[in-house]
Amino acid sequence: MSKNTIIAVFIIISLSSTIYAIYQQKEAKRLESMAVANAEMARQAMAEADAQRIEAEKQSMIAMEAMTKIEMQLKLALEKCK
Repeated sequence: MSKNTIIAVFIIISLSSTIYAIYQQKEAKRLESMAVANAEMARQAMAEADAQRIEAEKQSMIAMEAMTKIEMQLKLALEKCK
């Protein structure tokens, strides 16, 4: 191989490596953006789950209060029946 051919091959390999490195950087940025978006979606889902849990706890307390009132009313009704 002539000196010019060797230099040309070296330049082509260098350019190919540079182009691939640029591609990898862009792909890494794309994946990072996706990871950030996924993390934000996960954060929102966790916040929504927390809100639903709090609401479920409130509803449970309301139901327990209602059951207590019903139980008291039943006891009063039983007392009246005696």
